[in-house]
Amino acid sequence: MLRLPATLLIALAVTAAGCGSGAAVSVPAPRSASPKQVIAAAADATRKSGTARLAMTITMTMGTQGTTKMTATGAMDFRGHRAGFHWRMAQPGRSPQSFDQRIDGTTIFTRIPQDPAGRWLKTEIAAIAPGTAAGTWSNGSTDPAQLLDYLRGASSSIVRIGEERIRGVRTTHYRAVIDFDRMVRNAPAGQRKALARSLEQARAAGIDSLPIEVWVDADGVVRREVVNMSFENTLLAGMSMSMSIDLFDFGTTVDLAPPPAAKVVEYPGSSSS
Repeated sequence: MLRLPATLLIALAVTAAGCGSGAAVSVPAPRSASPKQVIAAAADATRKSGTARLAMTITMTMGTQGTTKMTATGAMDFRGHRAGFHWRMAQPGRSPQSFDQRIDGTTIFTRIPQDPAGRWLKTEIAAIAPGTAAGTWSNGSTDPAQLLDYLRGASSSIVRIGEERIRGVRTTHYRAVIDFDRMVRNAPAGQRKALARSLEQARAAGIDSLPIEVWVDADGVVRREVVNMSFENTLLAGMSMSMSIDLFDFGTTVDLAPPPAAKVVEYPGSSSS
Protein backbone atom coordinates (compact mmCIF):
# COMPACT_ATOMS: atom_id res chain seq x y z
CA MET A 1 0.00 0.00 0.00
CA LEU A 2 1.08 3.57 -0.63
CA ARG A 3 2.97 5.09 2.28
CA LEU A 4 3.07 8.86 2.58
CA PRO A 5 5.86 10.70 4.42
CA ALA A 6 4.83 12.65 7.50
CA THR A 7 5.62 16.01 5.91
CA LEU A 8 3.30 15.24 2.99
CA LEU A 9 0.51 14.64 5.50
CA ILE A 10 1.27 18.04 7.00
CA ALA A 11 1.15 19.62 3.55
CA LEU A 12 -2.23 18.04 2.91
CA ALA A 13 -3.44 19.14 6.30
CA VAL A 14 -2.36 22.70 5.55
CA THR A 15 -4.25 22.51 2.25
CA ALA A 16 -7.36 20.92 3.71
CA ALA A 17 -7.93 22.68 7.01
CA GLY A 18 -9.04 26.27 6.58
CA CYS A 19 -10.33 29.36 8.31
CA GLY A 20 -13.55 29.47 6.32
CA SER A 21 -14.44 31.38 3.21
CA GLY A 22 -15.56 34.60 4.84
CA ALA A 23 -17.38 37.35 3.01
CA ALA A 24 -16.12 38.80 -0.24
CA VAL A 25 -14.85 42.36 -0.06
CA SER A 26 -14.16 45.02 -2.64
CA VAL A 27 -10.58 44.65 -3.77
CA PRO A 28 -8.37 47.66 -4.51
CA ALA A 29 -6.28 47.45 -7.67
CA PRO A 30 -2.66 46.62 -6.79
CA ARG A 31 -1.38 49.69 -8.63
CA SER A 32 -3.32 52.09 -6.38
CA ALA A 33 -3.20 50.21 -3.06
CA SER A 34 -0.49 49.64 -0.50
CA PRO A 35 1.14 46.18 -0.31
CA LYS A 36 -0.66 45.59 2.99
CA GLN A 37 -4.06 46.32 1.39
CA VAL A 38 -3.33 44.12 -1.61
CA ILE A 39 -2.26 41.12 0.48
CA ALA A 40 -5.13 41.49 2.96
CA ALA A 41 -7.70 41.51 0.15
CA ALA A 42 -6.13 38.85 -2.07
CA ALA A 43 -7.76 35.86 -0.36
CA ASP A 44 -11.28 37.21 -0.87
CA ALA A 45 -10.59 38.33 -4.43
CA THR A 46 -9.37 34.86 -5.35
CA ARG A 47 -12.34 33.13 -3.70
CA LYS A 48 -14.78 35.20 -5.75
CA SER A 49 -13.61 33.27 -8.82
CA GLY A 50 -15.25 30.13 -7.39
CA THR A 51 -12.88 27.58 -8.88
CA ALA A 52 -9.37 27.33 -10.31
CA ARG A 53 -6.94 24.81 -11.68
CA LEU A 54 -3.62 24.42 -9.93
CA ALA A 55 -0.10 23.10 -10.23
CA MET A 56 1.80 22.30 -7.04
CA THR A 57 5.36 21.36 -6.19
CA ILE A 58 6.47 20.19 -2.75
CA THR A 59 10.10 19.53 -1.87
CA MET A 60 10.85 17.99 1.52
CA THR A 61 14.13 17.35 3.24
CA MET A 62 13.83 14.68 5.91
CA GLY A 63 17.15 14.59 7.71
CA THR A 64 19.21 11.53 6.90
CA GLN A 65 16.36 10.11 4.80
CA GLY A 66 17.14 12.53 1.99
CA THR A 67 14.85 14.68 -0.14
CA THR A 68 11.41 13.82 -1.46
CA LYS A 69 9.92 15.77 -4.36
CA MET A 70 6.27 15.74 -5.36
CA THR A 71 4.40 17.46 -8.13
CA ALA A 72 0.65 17.68 -8.56
CA THR A 73 -1.92 18.99 -10.98
CA GLY A 74 -5.54 19.46 -10.04
CA ALA A 75 -8.29 21.89 -9.20
CA MET A 76 -9.96 23.68 -6.28
CA ASP A 77 -13.57 24.56 -5.56
CA PHE A 78 -13.32 27.44 -3.10
CA ARG A 79 -17.05 27.58 -2.36
CA GLY A 80 -17.57 23.83 -2.13
CA HIS A 81 -14.46 23.34 0.05
CA ARG A 82 -13.14 20.64 -2.25
CA ALA A 83 -9.95 19.87 -4.17
CA GLY A 84 -8.57 17.12 -6.37
CA PHE A 85 -4.97 16.23 -7.23
CA HIS A 86 -2.96 13.85 -9.37
CA TRP A 87 0.38 13.37 -7.61
CA ARG A 88 3.77 12.18 -8.78
CA MET A 89 6.20 11.40 -5.98
CA ALA A 90 9.91 10.56 -5.99
CA GLN A 91 11.34 9.31 -2.69
CA PRO A 92 14.94 8.29 -1.98
CA GLY A 93 15.50 4.59 -2.52
CA ARG A 94 12.02 3.95 -3.93
CA SER A 95 10.51 3.69 -7.35
CA PRO A 96 8.53 6.77 -8.45
CA GLN A 97 4.84 6.62 -7.54
CA SER A 98 1.73 8.35 -8.79
CA PHE A 99 -1.70 8.49 -7.20
CA ASP A 100 -4.94 10.48 -7.14
CA GLN A 101 -6.45 12.32 -4.18
CA ARG A 102 -9.66 14.14 -3.39
CA ILE A 103 -10.16 16.50 -0.47
CA ASP A 104 -13.65 17.14 0.86
CA GLY A 105 -13.41 19.54 3.78
CA THR A 106 -10.87 17.91 6.13
CA THR A 107 -11.36 14.43 4.69
CA ILE A 108 -8.71 13.08 2.31
CA PHE A 109 -9.46 10.26 -0.15
CA THR A 110 -6.39 8.59 -1.66
CA ARG A 111 -6.82 6.14 -4.53
CA ILE A 112 -4.96 2.94 -3.63
CA PRO A 113 -2.33 2.32 -6.35
CA GLN A 114 -2.57 -0.95 -8.30
CA ASP A 115 -5.74 -1.97 -6.46
CA PRO A 116 -7.84 -4.06 -8.90
CA ALA A 117 -11.03 -2.89 -7.16
CA GLY A 118 -10.12 0.79 -7.61
CA ARG A 119 -10.69 1.56 -3.94
CA TRP A 120 -9.97 4.83 -2.12
CA LEU A 121 -8.45 5.18 1.35
CA LYS A 122 -10.36 7.66 3.53
CA THR A 123 -8.41 9.64 6.13
CA GLU A 124 -9.58 12.34 8.50
CA ILE A 125 -6.91 15.00 8.99
CA ALA A 126 -7.55 15.06 12.75
CA ALA A 127 -6.67 11.35 12.95
CA ILE A 128 -3.30 11.63 11.19
CA ALA A 129 -1.24 12.60 14.21
CA PRO A 130 -3.22 14.11 17.10
CA GLY A 131 -1.11 16.39 19.26
CA THR A 132 1.68 16.69 16.68
CA ALA A 133 2.58 19.27 14.07
CA ALA A 134 0.41 17.45 11.55
CA GLY A 135 -2.58 17.68 13.83
CA THR A 136 -2.20 21.40 14.51
CA TRP A 137 -3.85 22.23 11.20
CA SER A 138 -6.90 20.00 11.66
CA ASN A 139 -9.03 22.35 13.75
CA GLY A 140 -11.43 25.03 12.59
CA SER A 141 -13.84 24.97 9.70
CA THR A 142 -13.05 23.23 6.42
CA ASP A 143 -11.62 24.76 3.28
CA PRO A 144 -9.12 23.53 0.68
CA ALA A 145 -7.64 27.02 0.33
CA GLN A 146 -5.94 27.43 3.71
CA LEU A 147 -2.99 29.23 2.21
CA LEU A 148 -5.24 31.96 0.86
CA ASP A 149 -6.64 32.56 4.34
CA TYR A 150 -3.14 32.86 5.74
CA LEU A 151 -2.84 36.12 3.80
CA ARG A 152 -5.25 37.77 6.24
CA GLY A 153 -2.54 37.42 8.85
CA ALA A 154 0.22 39.11 6.86
CA SER A 155 2.35 41.36 9.06
CA SER A 156 2.86 45.04 8.31
CA SER A 157 6.40 44.34 7.09
CA ILE A 158 5.38 43.34 3.57
CA VAL A 159 8.05 43.73 0.90
CA ARG A 160 7.19 44.44 -2.73
CA ILE A 161 9.77 42.53 -4.77
CA GLY A 162 8.78 43.67 -8.26
CA GLU A 163 6.75 42.70 -11.31
CA GLU A 164 6.94 39.22 -12.87
CA ARG A 165 4.94 37.17 -15.35
CA ILE A 166 3.35 33.95 -14.08
CA ARG A 167 2.07 31.72 -16.87
CA GLY A 168 1.96 34.74 -19.15
CA VAL A 169 0.03 36.95 -16.68
CA ARG A 170 1.63 40.12 -15.32
CA THR A 171 1.80 40.02 -11.51
CA THR A 172 3.36 41.83 -8.58
CA HIS A 173 5.55 39.75 -6.29
CA TYR A 174 5.34 40.29 -2.52
CA ARG A 175 7.09 38.74 0.46
CA ALA A 176 5.49 38.66 3.91
CA VAL A 177 5.54 36.90 7.26
CA ILE A 178 2.25 35.56 8.54
CA ASP A 179 1.52 36.76 12.05
CA PHE A 180 -0.67 34.18 13.79
CA ASP A 181 -2.25 36.72 16.19
CA ARG A 182 -3.16 39.00 13.30
CA MET A 183 -4.60 36.05 11.39
CA VAL A 184 -6.96 35.30 14.30
CA ARG A 185 -8.05 38.94 14.61
CA ASN A 186 -8.80 39.17 10.88
CA ALA A 187 -10.67 35.87 10.63
CA PRO A 188 -14.49 35.82 10.50
CA ALA A 189 -15.83 36.26 14.04
CA GLY A 190 -17.45 32.84 14.22
CA GLN A 191 -14.20 31.07 13.42
CA ARG A 192 -11.69 32.89 15.61
CA LYS A 193 -12.00 30.57 18.61
CA ALA A 194 -11.26 27.40 16.63
CA LEU A 195 -8.45 29.08 14.74
CA ALA A 196 -6.86 30.38 17.94
CA ARG A 197 -7.02 26.88 19.43
CA SER A 198 -5.26 25.35 16.44
CA LEU A 199 -2.55 28.01 16.51
CA GLU A 200 -1.93 27.38 20.21
CA GLN A 201 -1.11 23.81 19.26
CA ALA A 202 1.17 25.06 16.50
CA ARG A 203 3.07 27.23 18.94
CA ALA A 204 3.39 24.29 21.34
CA ALA A 205 4.99 22.36 18.49
CA GLY A 206 7.44 25.22 17.96
CA ILE A 207 5.78 26.88 14.96
CA ASP A 208 5.02 30.57 15.58
CA SER A 209 5.28 32.23 12.16
CA LEU A 210 5.05 31.44 8.48
CA PRO A 211 7.09 33.15 5.75
CA ILE A 212 5.16 33.39 2.50
CA GLU A 213 5.65 34.82 -0.97
CA VAL A 214 2.67 35.70 -3.14
CA TRP A 215 2.20 36.88 -6.72
CA VAL A 216 -0.96 38.98 -7.28
CA ASP A 217 -2.36 40.04 -10.66
CA ALA A 218 -3.96 43.35 -11.65
CA ASP A 219 -7.37 42.14 -10.43
CA GLY A 220 -6.03 41.37 -6.97
CA VAL A 221 -6.16 37.60 -7.62
CA VAL A 222 -3.46 35.27 -6.32
CA ARG A 223 -1.53 33.57 -9.13
CA ARG A 224 1.24 31.91 -7.11
CA GLU A 225 2.07 31.25 -3.47
CA VAL A 226 5.31 29.88 -2.06
CA VAL A 227 5.74 28.77 1.55
CA ASN A 228 8.98 27.61 3.14
CA MET A 229 8.53 25.77 6.43
CA SER A 230 11.31 24.83 8.80
CA PHE A 231 10.56 22.39 11.59
CA GLU A 232 13.61 23.10 13.73
CA ASN A 233 12.79 23.02 17.44
CA THR A 234 9.57 21.13 16.70
CA LEU A 235 8.50 17.51 16.84
CA LEU A 236 9.83 17.23 13.27
CA ALA A 237 13.26 18.73 13.92
CA GLY A 238 15.67 18.21 11.04
CA MET A 239 12.93 18.41 8.42
CA SER A 240 11.96 21.25 6.11
CA MET A 241 9.42 21.75 3.35
CA SER A 242 8.97 24.13 0.45
CA MET A 243 5.57 24.31 -1.22
CA SER A 244 4.70 26.26 -4.38
CA ILE A 245 1.16 26.55 -5.79
CA ASP A 246 0.18 28.14 -9.11
CA LEU A 247 -3.49 29.02 -9.67
CA PHE A 248 -4.95 29.55 -13.16
CA ASP A 249 -8.06 28.97 -15.33
CA PHE A 250 -10.25 30.70 -12.76
CA GLY A 251 -13.98 29.98 -12.96
CA THR A 252 -13.51 26.75 -14.90
CA THR A 253 -15.96 23.87 -14.51
CA VAL A 254 -14.62 21.18 -12.14
CA ASP A 255 -15.90 17.81 -10.89
CA LEU A 256 -14.45 17.18 -7.44
CA ALA A 257 -17.08 14.95 -5.86
CA PRO A 258 -15.80 12.38 -3.34
CA PRO A 259 -15.51 8.79 -4.60
CA PRO A 260 -18.56 6.50 -4.27
CA ALA A 261 -19.03 5.13 -0.76
CA ALA A 262 -18.81 1.56 -2.04
CA LYS A 263 -15.25 2.26 -3.21
CA VAL A 264 -14.06 3.77 0.09
CA VAL A 265 -12.18 2.04 2.91
CA GLU A 266 -11.42 3.69 6.25
CA TYR A 267 -7.86 4.41 7.37
CA PRO A 268 -7.33 2.71 10.78
CA GLY A 269 -8.22 5.13 13.55
CA SER A 270 -9.89 7.56 11.16
CA SER A 271 -13.54 8.44 11.62
CA SER A 272 -15.70 11.32 10.48
CA SER A 273 -18.04 10.93 13.43
